[in-house]
Amino acid sequence: MVRMAATASLCIIVGVLHPLATESSKTAAVIECSRTEVGLTCTADEPAAALRMAMPYHGITLTLAAELVSVIIAFSVVAYSEGSVQAGLRRLLSRKAILQLLPVGAVYGLGDFLQTQATNAASAPVVLVVGQTKLLLSAVLSKLVLQQNEPTNWLGLITISAAAIASTDISANGAAARGLEVYGASLAFAKAFLSSSGAVLSESLYKSGDGDFWVVSFRVQLLMLMTTLSLLPITSGDMSLLFSPTEFFTGGPTVCQKFDAQMICDPGSMPFATCSCTDRSGWDIMTVFAVLAIVANGVTTGLTLQILSAVSKAVCNSLSACVLYIAYVLYGFRPFNLAQAMVLLIVSIGSFEYASEKAKRKTMKQKPAQSEGWEKGYP
Repeated sequence: MVRMAATASLCIIVGVLHPLATESSKTAAVIECSRTEVGLTCTADEPAAALRMAMPYHGITLTLAAELVSVIIAFSVVAYSEGSVQAGLRRLLSRKAILQLLPVGAVYGLGDFLQTQATNAASAPVVLVVGQTKLLLSAVLSKLVLQQNEPTNWLGLITISAAAIASTDISANGAAARGLEVYGASLAFAKAFLSSSGAVLSESLYKSGDGDFWVVSFRVQLLMLMTTLSLLPITSGDMSLLFSPTEFFTGGPTVCQKFDAQMICDPGSMPFATCSCTDRSGWDIMTVFAVLAIVANGVTTGLTLQILSAVSKAVCNSLSACVLYIAYVLYGFRPFNLAQAMVLLIVSIGSFEYASEKAKRKTMKQKPAQSEGWEKGYP
């Protein structure tokens, strides 16, 4: 029980730090310019608080770096436990096991990239709250894939998911760029589906006796890295990111030009044309923190699936949403919104009630029947 509680607490803490670190890595101010019949106007003259913030780096480089670090850590642990690099490679590089985990690595790799893109387009609370729909998705997939026949409170799950979507709409209504919030929420929902699928598919693998946690983690992270590499030509259109450290760490969105001490971009000569740019590009210290947070989230996901269940992890993520919102407001990313806070509270209470009910049913199912008569003395 103590081990399960510690794992759940770690899942909640990392669930807050992961999106908060990714949000904090949005250190570039987006400047939008438009050309009208009057002339060129840019948002660079607005207060810094009014400018939309974005990631100053290529989004896929964040995912690639985090997956590469995760692979190195998992390999180092296995090689140390096996006594040599050669012995570690022999244990890790099993063709049959890697092919078995191929769907899991693919969905997790694509999901990680979608979450990065969603956070860049929308705010972290929007991404995290929409992600709580995977509580319902995990239950559905567990029923269909794992053939679990235990009773499920479907009405409660639908209520939680509906409240999560309502919270997202409240946040989007208060946002200056509603289109970006909705776009980010759409990516977050796609990521939630992929994450639920990966969690359900890998739950039995993490709990099986075929390999320990770090062995499975290495194989999954390796496949995630391969998936991200396959996405590189599509998402960036430039394979040189792999071979040019300068572009990998210093490249990013288009940087504005400086004209008469003002940051501007050129929308063209046509009237009513628009363009956007950022005041800087490239990695900084917050990017490094985001990489470390993603690595910690991946490790925590594996530990949670090994000790708890896919649905339990989704519940922990639901509780993380409330804590994240408090930190998000205190950090100054967005003003406090009472309606969104109350809906988030409803999501957390519903998730806790669902988890308690599920744990109680599991305990009653495992508890042996008590004999009342003479037969209690016999096995």
